[in-house]
Amino acid sequence: MTRSPSVRMNALANYLGQGVSTLVGIVFVPFYLKYLGAEAYGLVGFFVVLQLWLGLLDVGLSPMLNREVARARATAEGFTDFRRILRSVELIFAGIALVTGLAMSAASPLIGAHWFKVQTLDPGQVSLCVALMGWMIGLRFFASIYRTALNGMEAQVSLNAINIVLALVKALGSLAVLKFVSPTPLAFFLFQLVVAVVEPLVLAWRSYQVFPATAMRIGLRFARAPLVAALPFGLSVAYTSVLWMLLSQLDRLLLSGLLPLTDYGYFSLVTALCGAVILAASPISSALIPRLTYLHSRGEIGPLVRLYRSATQLTAVVMIPLTGMVAVFGEELMYAWTGNLAAAQWAAPILFWYMVGIAFLTFTSYQYYLQYAFGDLRLNLRVSTVQAVLGAPLIAWSAYRYGAMGTALSTCAVQVVTFVAYPPVVQRRLVLGLYGAWMRQDLLPIAACALVTLAVLYGLGRHWVMGLGRLEIFLALSAMGLCVMAAAALGSSVLRAHLVRKPLPHA
Repeated sequence: MTRSPSVRMNALANYLGQGVSTLVGIVFVPFYLKYLGAEAYGLVGFFVVLQLWLGLLDVGLSPMLNREVARARATAEGFTDFRRILRSVELIFAGIALVTGLAMSAASPLIGAHWFKVQTLDPGQVSLCVALMGWMIGLRFFASIYRTALNGMEAQVSLNAINIVLALVKALGSLAVLKFVSPTPLAFFLFQLVVAVVEPLVLAWRSYQVFPATAMRIGLRFARAPLVAALPFGLSVAYTSVLWMLLSQLDRLLLSGLLPLTDYGYFSLVTALCGAVILAASPISSALIPRLTYLHSRGEIGPLVRLYRSATQLTAVVMIPLTGMVAVFGEELMYAWTGNLAAAQWAAPILFWYMVGIAFLTFTSYQYYLQYAFGDLRLNLRVSTVQAVLGAPLIAWSAYRYGAMGTALSTCAVQVVTFVAYPPVVQRRLVLGLYGAWMRQDLLPIAACALVTLAVLYGLGRHWVMGLGRLEIFLALSAMGLCVMAAAALGSSVLRAHLVRKPLPHA
């Protein structure tokens, strides 16, 4: 049995890693817009969407691997079977990565010529960029094995150190290429491909350093038995992932072919900002999921529930103020970020509804974390199926009928309805009595404190913030956001206990 690292230390490492990576992405977007232009930046947005869709080829193996390494740590002899599973997953992912690169290269002329509404870009260069995307996605897909393994080992300090270095290399190197070599999307994607080759090598090296040594040599053999034993859980996650992609990424995929590529470049700014906001919650969840699984494997349900509720409160203190600020000050924030007033005005009303949806989605996701730890995703499968059957056609119809605004409204509606209906069923089924306390004590007080403060600040600031310079807008919004977050913290019983030096619930 391996020693358990600190959840707080891992959460801090995750926040630092995600924070730096997200900040790098946000800071460098205006420079990419400057050198590439909105139309070529639309290709970058398409690459992000394509990477997510092709991630479905994972077929649930990464989440299964995450769970298996967490389970292996809880037993004395668990790593022998885990090493067999890991080698089998490596062989599968290597094949998938190769097929992805070859398939995208073959399809790139058709995608470049017939999918995008190109206005000024050379279609031949667009096709070549799509081919490069395929090889990059394959390599990053392979690298995800080792990210998953390091996360399951709770070696998140090392993982985030690597992520920070890679993010800085990709951003600074891409900017240098665009500024000093060639301001074209082809040059941008060529450099990204070089980094994508290095990424899995570094992550694999660190992963094998962290794993405990085993006496058995694994070799290149495909170990069918342990993989088959773990596969039912992985396949249930894969099915859920397919359904989730239909809800969360269908709008982005459809709009890449419906909108002019310039408008899709603006929409990509919206999705980039949404992604950055969603990532604000992921450091807590990344540290939380393996620890919840570990506690459940040891039968420690009381500590599991206390950790679950504390994590909910900490997430609420971060996410409710963040989504609220971005929603109501979307135009000001987008202008301060990009310096492009046309992009800010186009994006603001769409951004509002996506932010509301993200706020509800954040806490709906906690139902998945709980089921994941218990190893029972049957209810999640049923709910995800209903969501996809009802929500995906609504989103598709909204995209074709009303464009980006339609997808924002329909996505928000799906998330609100799911939040109202889903958590009480999950929590009452797995932990009797949890739901009432979770809502009344962990969420509603924080939401009330944050939203009242936000409403006051919006009333005071909406008329003068946009008249400031970009830096002043950013500083003003940051100050307001900190005020809202401070108010939210006062609504958290966990943080109030910490302030008066009472013991925190912990695992």
